[in-house]
Amino acid sequence: MGTRIIKVRRAAPAEFDEVAAFCAGRGKDAKTREIRRRRRYWLEEMAPRGLTVLIALDPKPPRFLDFEGERVSCGELTLLTDGLAVGLLEYVPIEETLYPVDGRDYLFVDCLWVISPYRRRGVGGALTKGVIREARASNTGAAAIAWRGEAPSGSWSLMPEAFFRTFGFDVVDEDGDRVLMAITYGATGKPSFLKAEWSEGEGVEFLCHPSCPASLWAAEEVLLEAGEAAKGGAVRTVEAEGKEGVRRYGALLGVRVDGRVVVNRLAFRCDVARALEKGERR
Repeated sequence: MGTRIIKVRRAAPAEFDEVAAFCAGRGKDAKTREIRRRRRYWLEEMAPRGLTVLIALDPKPPRFLDFEGERVSCGELTLLTDGLAVGLLEYVPIEETLYPVDGRDYLFVDCLWVISPYRRRGVGGALTKGVIREARASNTGAAAIAWRGEAPSGSWSLMPEAFFRTFGFDVVDEDGDRVLMAITYGATGKPSFLKAEWSEGEGVEFLCHPSCPASLWAAEEVLLEAGEAAKGGAVRTVEAEGKEGVRRYGALLGVRVDGRVVVNRLAFRCDVARALEKGERR
């Protein structure tokens, strides 16, 4: 595809429907429309609380893109007035994030996502530099949860520790393959993970949330594959309600078995399958 000139700017609230489509898909079926609606509603609800969405745009995209061997027209993707949306970074004041972290005076990266044809082309870096500029200008800091090890599901790319180190982030807390990383320009203290606490629960619970459409799509696949186990209640999906719900469950996204968090990240049906196969119990 060659070197592309990428533009990064804030998404306006009037563009939240397009932002939601970028994350949830542009299908016209009822399920896609519902996930898109819930994502848009969450963006609108969080905007007054400091949520900012940075979008990366290709002002002159090619007519077609190769998505892992599938030729897709740019007209099927998210085209805004000034280019094709190819990446997104979403951040909030750390006090407002639903992820299980504690801190103050940091901008917390809730999500960083780049469409596959534009990965490893500097798009993620351009978006990350955007939140760093804001942290420097506001004399605060920036933080994010990064990951060690292999991607959990095929080609799905989580935000790796090495990527954030490139931009000056350091590890300030660790929890298994999750690391909390931060860069400071004036913030006092360091953010930390909130410890996952065991709470009442039975069977396998798949944690999802409308802030992450990928988790809602994965929840559909989990219930479909679980079949009779889902019908019998041995596998079910759960959505945490606000910070209190996240603290009660111990995670925003992931998998719990009998009330214990066994996957604390965006999870997939393979994670549920492994939990069922291992019979992980407290």
